[in-house]
Amino acid sequence: MSQFRKDVFTGQWVIVAETGAVRPSDFHFKKFTRETTFCPFCETHEASTPPEIFAIRPGGSPANGPGWRVRVVPNSQLRLRIEGDLRRRPEGFHDMMDGIGADEVIVETPRHESSLHESEVNEVLDVIRTWVTRMIDLERDKRIRYLLIFKNHGEEAGAHTIAHSISQLMALPVTPRVIKAKLMAARDYYALKERSI
Repeated sequence: MSQFRKDVFTGQWVIVAETGAVRPSDFHFKKFTRETTFCPFCETHEASTPPEIFAIRPGGSPANGPGWRVRVVPNSQLRLRIEGDLRRRPEGFHDMMDGIGADEVIVETPRHESSLHESEVNEVLDVIRTWVTRMIDLERDKRIRYLLIFKNHGEEAGAHTIAHSISQLMALPVTPRVIKAKLMAARDYYALKERSI
């Protein structure tokens, strides 16, 4: 299981992968190439992903099969797990806890060639509804302190090698230090000026 470790110099929490999961040889530059022969995110390839967490399925089609409009699955390169306890503990000069949280992929369309910006309004609304539904569900977990939805687009952004339209959700048991500083600044501004920043 991955772990969170608090950097004693910066005060930031970092995710440390399981032992052996990342090797020094993994850090080399290779040409970015998109997979063109097979996409696990396309409709009818549902068995190629972990079981779905949530899906918008008109007509009540069965889970983990075709018939969906938006589908959420755990990241196959799972960095965080929802199961288990945080187990906060000191270890040497580190503060540590288990890698508890969520790491999900939102498959925004069953069509491989479609991008979110090219979608119909009702399709974009389905994606937004999915984001909101997943955030509300994860907010119920008292261990979760911070939720982030992001979308990588293009090689420079670290986009997936599969050219299917996806976004990702990460739920963390800690609030990143930069975010916490901004929230505190907004609170202080409101206390001073009696209006929202």
